[in-house]
Amino acid sequence: MKQIIIAGFGAVLIFTLMAFGVRPITEPLPEIKVALYTGKGIIEKSTSGVKNALQNCSDLRISEVNENDIVGGKLKGCRVLIMPGGTASGEREALGTKGCRALEHFVSSGGGFIGICAGAYLVPLSDNRTGADIQLINARLHDVEHWVRGAQTVECLALTKKGAGTVPFSIHFENGPLFIPGNDPYLPEYVSLARYQTDLHAKDAPAGEMMGRDAIIASRFGRGRVILFSPHPEMTPGCEPMLAQAVRWAAGQSEPQTSALGPEFSWEGIFGTMPPQTHTK
Repeated sequence: MKQIIIAGFGAVLIFTLMAFGVRPITEPLPEIKVALYTGKGIIEKSTSGVKNALQNCSDLRISEVNENDIVGGKLKGCRVLIMPGGTASGEREALGTKGCRALEHFVSSGGGFIGICAGAYLVPLSDNRTGADIQLINARLHDVEHWVRGAQTVECLALTKKGAGTVPFSIHFENGPLFIPGNDPYLPEYVSLARYQTDLHAKDAPAGEMMGRDAIIASRFGRGRVILFSPHPEMTPGCEPMLAQAVRWAAGQSEPQTSALGPEFSWEGIFGTMPPQTHTK
């Protein structure tokens, strides 16, 4: 009888941990092969930040790829592609039409895509689409003509299920995009995970365009998952777990319907229950 009670308690404990998003320590996490783009158009401090943020995650195996690797099919076998900060025009030009189509095929077939700053500028909807464009998410860029806003730590609000705009956190910003919903009938509406509470603008640009705009968004493209960071989790002490959780989430696959996104497309479904405890150096 004593053994039955102990076994029952163990089962309840495991179930409770799983209900709160905590994986019982019974087996190692499955390995995830992650491709980090380090080709033309990137800035080294972003790629090195990604490597440092993920280096202690034993389940994430990082390999570097450039534009030629992507065109040549070397994303095969990878679960997630990270496009880091830099210049979106430089990354797009390097990829070219073949690289852009290869990237779209990778995600639609079930690969995950994480775009950070320039990488996030790369994949929203475009009014004047060319062959060297990638459109993975039903979002548009707001006030893009005034993109030079500066670089500093800013405040965001995590949009949790328990109430939008209730949990603040700090994160590094460096001229990232501002997202607004798009109107593509063939793509699902994205989920906003965080919004800016800081307003930055150049001296000759209008004020009030940044505050309240979407900063971190997620959606589905085909069978793949997409998450875009306008700010830089890889360059913010304390936000490293955020990026690791985003990679693990993006490695999952989704059914390619265009209906509303499920509960896995939420702050809790991706990052857990609370925002990171960040700090500045």
